[in-house]
Amino acid sequence: MTAALFARFILLYVEKGKDINVKLEDNSTFLDLVSEHRKSTAYVTVLEEAGAVRSKHPG
Repeated sequence: MTAALFARFILLYVEKGKDINVKLEDNSTFLDLVSEHRKSTAYVTVLEEAGAVRSKHPG
């Protein structure tokens, strides 16, 4: 998925009232997970601009 398409998806996701900061099984957030990837800079920016936060206690 391109960063532009990801940005559109995240916008729709948030507009539908979905929780962009939902905790994963290890208490990390989706932003934590995405930021682990080498080429994630644009995707991390999209998430942060949509209000995503990193967990205080990553996995």
